[in-house]
Amino acid sequence: MILKIGQIDPDGVAIDIPWDEWEVDSSVFVPCIDTDKAMKQLKAIARQRDMKIECRIRIEKYFGIRAWRVA
Repeated sequence: MILKIGQIDPDGVAIDIPWDEWEVDSSVFVPCIDTDKAMKQLKAIARQRDMKIECRIRIEKYFGIRAWRVA
């Protein structure tokens, strides 16, 4: 699968993350099974964009991760 810039695909389905709209102290929820892959992909893209994020595994109606932008 070829991803667009800024997309992640922890379970083989492309997910768009609103990187340009993601402000400090806000968060996004990514429903997924492979939470380790999702966290690695999010952290790699955040590093490229000079962002710092925190990720936690969560169940919010669906299993996945919530990522907060901290800087």
